[in-house]
Amino acid sequence: MTDGADPPFETFVIDHGEEPFVAVYIVLDPDGFLAETVRDTYLDAGSGGGLADRL
Repeated sequence: MTDGADPPFETFVIDHGEEPFVAVYIVLDPDGFLAETVRDTYLDAGSGGGLADRL
């Protein structure tokens, strides 16, 4: 893999501080529905609408 190249997948690690586990998503299509949903639901910290702000 060369420097600066984007991998053909995207990973998300979701850690809830009150639980003794993490959820790991390995999404094979970074532009697909699952990756978009995870970003919108958990990582949308900029707009204050994501779950990341409420955890």
